[in-house]
Amino acid sequence: MLKKTIKFNDVDGNTLEEDFYFNLTKAEALEIQFSHHGGLEEHVKQIVAAKQVDKLIELFKEILVKTVGRRSDDGRRFIKSKEITDDFLQTEAYSELFLQLATDSEFAIQFMKGIMPADIQQEIEKQGLDKPQSEQPAITEAPSSSEPAWITEGRAPTVIELQGATPEQIQLAFQRKQASQEQKADLPVVGHGLA
Repeated sequence: MLKKTIKFNDVDGNTLEEDFYFNLTKAEALEIQFSHHGGLEEHVKQIVAAKQVDKLIELFKEILVKTVGRRSDDGRRFIKSKEITDDFLQTEAYSELFLQLATDSEFAIQFMKGIMPADIQQEIEKQGLDKPQSEQPAITEAPSSSEPAWITEGRAPTVIELQGATPEQIQLAFQRKQASQEQKADLPVVGHGLA
């Protein structure tokens, strides 16, 4: 979850400063990832390369709409609703944040990282995807296998590892996840029985 304090003017021109919260669950992160051909990162690269400002604007709005919400008082839930989204979109806070995303690539990278679940954030850092393209390590050696590491290691992939996966690989990932969940369900429950 990302907390962003935004300074903006209300409709009467008064300066306000308010905290806004943004978050994606793992399921929402996957949904965004797979709703764009080649993954979100590749989609952004294509938009930037083609200088399609209108598509970049649509993408930033989509992400802000899907991530804005409120933290529940007990901290168990991140609440999203049409009312919360509309409230945010109808303030100049939205405009301020949108402009910062559109004009500051370093901020945009950190924002995207911040809205991701903690384990995905760690994977992003591990792979160096939280740095601007110019600072990301160059790939100097071709992979020894045409199959991703998660397949050759016989494990379920991380969300980051699913970027650019083929439909067959995605199907395999879901099969492994389902098999893993079924194995956990079949484990005997150890009780505190009397001897």
